[in-house]
Amino acid sequence: MLGIKRLLGMIGGKLEKGVKVCLLKGPTNQYVAVKMHGISQATMSRVANKVHLALGELRKDIVKFPSSIEELMKAMAAFYKN
Repeated sequence: MLGIKRLLGMIGGKLEKGVKVCLLKGPTNQYVAVKMHGISQATMSRVANKVHLALGELRKDIVKFPSSIEELMKAMAAFYKN
């Protein structure tokens, strides 16, 4: 599973510094982020959209589907193990 710091390393060049700082403070909902950082809801929505688009560009590198029955069974076991 990818951590937030690793994801930021992958998409960091596509995001402004303020966006990175907001993400590093931890996962939260938009309302809490708006109040915490003193930004408008509109700004937070734009930030979320930029992150969404940057992650979307990496989907082929991040999202992997099993290519064999063995890989599928291993992924299923790992899912239920955690």
